[in-house]
Amino acid sequence: MSTASDATNTAPAAVSPALRGLFVAGCLAFLASVVAWLVDEVRPEWSRHYLDVQERLALAEPGDGSQRGGEERGVPTLVPQIYLRELGVVDRCTACHAGVGDSALAGEEQPLASHPGPMLDLHDVSKLGCTYCHDGQGRATRTLDAHGDVQHWNAPLLRGRLVQASCSRCHDRTTVARAPDLRKGAEIMQRRACFGCHQMPGAPPFSQVGPDLSFSTSRTSPGWLFAWLKSPSNVLSSPRMADFLLTDEEAADIVAFLLTLRKARPVEVPRFPPESASDDTLDALYEKGASIYRVSRCISCHAVDGRGGTPGPDHARIAHKLNIPALLAWIEDPGRFHSGHLMPRFRFTVAERQALAFYLSEEMRDTDWEERLAELTARAETLLPAAAPERGRKRVLALGCVGCHKIDGMQQSQPVGADLTLFGEKPASRLMFPPEWTGPLTREAWTRAKLKDPRAGGDSLLMPKIELSDEDAEAVLVASLSYTKPAPQALWADSALVQPPHPYPAGKAGALMRELRCFTCHAFDGAGATLAPDLGAEGSRVGLKWLQEYLREPYEIRPLLVMRMPRFYLSREEVETLAGFLHFARVRDGLPRVLTL
Repeated sequence: MSTASDATNTAPAAVSPALRGLFVAGCLAFLASVVAWLVDEVRPEWSRHYLDVQERLALAEPGDGSQRGGEERGVPTLVPQIYLRELGVVDRCTACHAGVGDSALAGEEQPLASHPGPMLDLHDVSKLGCTYCHDGQGRATRTLDAHGDVQHWNAPLLRGRLVQASCSRCHDRTTVARAPDLRKGAEIMQRRACFGCHQMPGAPPFSQVGPDLSFSTSRTSPGWLFAWLKSPSNVLSSPRMADFLLTDEEAADIVAFLLTLRKARPVEVPRFPPESASDDTLDALYEKGASIYRVSRCISCHAVDGRGGTPGPDHARIAHKLNIPALLAWIEDPGRFHSGHLMPRFRFTVAERQALAFYLSEEMRDTDWEERLAELTARAETLLPAAAPERGRKRVLALGCVGCHKIDGMQQSQPVGADLTLFGEKPASRLMFPPEWTGPLTREAWTRAKLKDPRAGGDSLLMPKIELSDEDAEAVLVASLSYTKPAPQALWADSALVQPPHPYPAGKAGALMRELRCFTCHAFDGAGATLAPDLGAEGSRVGLKWLQEYLREPYEIRPLLVMRMPRFYLSREEVETLAGFLHFARVRDGLPRVLTL
């Protein structure tokens, strides 16, 4: 006989209201996500922008270059896209930016606005698309994804002035007309010799920037070298060399090492001026040197206290750096100290060189700075007895000084800094962010911080400090991001990339032009510098007689420019050689020799 308890079943436990509510909320959330997904699939984000563009164009007045008002509205069945066969990419940017080529939408907010400026007249969108210039993720159709602001996408949208970085994929970064920040950044990196430490496209060979350090201690004092190594900006207002943030002991070690490299002076000269020279003689010598300095237009290449040209170093304190024998040797032949120099060799007589050297030694000094130099010299003299030349040699190697300077017995196989050849494509994950970093993990943010504080992130870092304004730093950022793979040749076959500068012409004229360093200021058919007119078609512009007279005695042609043509004191034969080459060989086809007005 069974009991009542055996016949009864246990009732299920009641579900708590909280659990029931959580289940209902989950179901509703899932349903909402499904509905949102369906809505997005039926009417995706790009289609809404596409319809907005059509609505704006329908309201546009006829005759303004836009699509016709009243045109039937609708969304394409397929996503609008551009297939770029040469690049192997698909661009769907025009799905959202549907009005990019319509001038009626100028001034609208993105993504409805047309492309600003005349860029679409100069660039074939069907051949280049959008992402080749602007970057981003061309296949994506949602804003966040399309702009590339997602993890592991290495080419996010180049915003604002940063878009200029992409111009170098087809154009020379130093000459492209519509990219001022790119040009400026490239010029700064060239002037500050970033290629001395970093592998960069188009960089010159090692040891072509700074003077030969093997002669340094025979030209200047250990105290000046110590002051320069401690902080170049304390010596010159705008030095080309960066600040390596050396300690006093490190600077003294390097000076001690340089002292072991002392060489005999390249040119032995008697004491000048002689001790017996009278005050009247010295005054006349000074005035003669000042006249030569003015006539030779030294200010065109050498600034004084920041006023003047920039190809050469500032002359404001040159008397504290170079002694008179060194000045005489340099003026006679700059190549003896620096094989990669930009200074022409002037045809000065011995008396003219002496007068110019004396003028520089007397005029180009700073009495206020002499006190600071005396303090640093005393500090150097205190440290040098305990300095170790071997430590200095190792420091010189570690800092990569051979990248800019020739030093006897030392050579460098590759730059000590990171390779910048493809820096514009380098993933942010491969950049060393400091442990305390709180900013965005992007290439742009890292580069801005690096330029501001190159040693942030570790004491073992060796990058020197470069004094840059915010504007200059942003320009350098643009130039740094421009180092990417060049465009496939098929894209620029009709408007080819500017080729690297060609060597000087062959023959006597070419040798003379090399000696005068004409490429320092002038361009020849796109090669060379842009400080003075391009001489590629000089023979089609000026007459032979005028050219001979001008080379013999240059005069002011463009008063508003800082740069002036120096007087080189050329011989009659040299004038005829150079003028003849420019007149007969540098002619543009199709231009007549003589124009009849």
